[in-house]
Amino acid sequence: MVIFNCPIIDLSFPRGFWPPKLHTLLLGGLKKPIVEWSPQNFPNSLVNVTLRCLPEEEDDVSRCSQLSHLLPSSLISLGIIGSLKLKSLSVGVQHLTSLQHLYLWGCPKMKYLPEILLPSLLSLRINECPNLGGRCSRKGSYWSRISHIPCILVDTGSTSVIKLRD
Repeated sequence: MVIFNCPIIDLSFPRGFWPPKLHTLLLGGLKKPIVEWSPQNFPNSLVNVTLRCLPEEEDDVSRCSQLSHLLPSSLISLGIIGSLKLKSLSVGVQHLTSLQHLYLWGCPKMKYLPEILLPSLLSLRINECPNLGGRCSRKGSYWSRISHIPCILVDTGSTSVIKLRD
């Protein structure tokens, strides 16, 4: 399901709104910035979420700690695209104990990953996040945090890091 670039929707849906077998959801460009959305009662079947931020969204997902009340712990895959202000994922993803795939794209201010990335992660993709990309290189300060992840793809535009298993 895609709910994107619908400025009249504020994501204040009543209980039971979401389809019971919802598997994949792309959200963004709605009436309220993501951080102002009310907690949702997503079905347990929801395993893939992508949050797409529009450049004109003032707050987008920059306060990642506030994402934790939105995202279901059943998530296997999370993508954050186009957040111009997001600097850290330190708090917002820690409750996602089933998360296997994390994708960050177009987050130019992103600098920080959690001290301990979830042990369940099987893949980490980072594109166009130059401040984070250098830290995730094999000689970067975050390599010890991420080297346990079997598939790592980091592309900053000028350099690339690819790790597919050891």
